[in-house]
Amino acid sequence: MNQSPIFSKTYDFVAWLIPLTCKFPRQHRFVMAAALQHEALRFQELLIEATHVASPKVSLRQADAELDKLRTHLRLCLDFKLVSPGQYEHAARMIHEGHKEHQENFAPFVFFVDHAVGAHAERAS
Repeated sequence: MNQSPIFSKTYDFVAWLIPLTCKFPRQHRFVMAAALQHEALRFQELLIEATHVASPKVSLRQADAELDKLRTHLRLCLDFKLVSPGQYEHAARMIHEGHKEHQENFAPFVFFVDHAVGAHAERAS
């Protein structure tokens, strides 16, 4: 697997998040905790999948969507007082660093794919 910093940062985030969400009160464990766990793991899976397909564009866009959902649900957890402001800040920082790595490592490739696909479509018409 690619050893880009995005993979280790995502792993660290997931490893931090899952034990945290397991401590949520029972009434939130099956909705908020499950959603956060699913979104974090799905983001990680999509990054891994993107390294194994010829055209990673779809996987990377889906990864961005998972990250947006994760951010939104973390904010809800803060509002519901399921995470402390310090935990929320830590999570936000980890997500920001991971997203920055995601953009730095994959955005140039997605830009290239967009332009290559567009150029191919123009030649075909």
